[in-house]
Amino acid sequence: MGSDTQRFTLVRKEKKVELEKLDGAIAELIVREITGKGRGIYMSLIASKVRLGPDGKPTGLKDMSGLHSKLLEMSLFDENDKAISAKEIAEYPAATTMGLFAIAKEVSGLNEDAEEEVGNDSPASD
Repeated sequence: MGSDTQRFTLVRKEKKVELEKLDGAIAELIVREITGKGRGIYMSLIASKVRLGPDGKPTGLKDMSGLHSKLLEMSLFDENDKAISAKEIAEYPAATTMGLFAIAKEVSGLNEDAEEEVGNDSPASD
């Protein structure tokens, strides 16, 4: 491979986490990088929530409902590699959800200013 060559991988990044259940048992979960299609879906969800100012430029988000659970639904898996449902994730404590969401953003390469990218992003059908 030459010095100008970039190498990419089809292996998605993962981070193992532990989740204490209500009965005290510890579940081992995997937070996995989302696919390109998943990124498109997530960015489209953000785009649907963008609030526009009088000049037509984004000023923030109308609401955050569904953003955390959608990203986690696409990236959180149990020890049997089964995706955790958005319905289940919605019942997690807020601090747990926010911690897992931060990890999901990190492993998926989603930056803090994702809503600013919405206008320049490709459609979810990629």
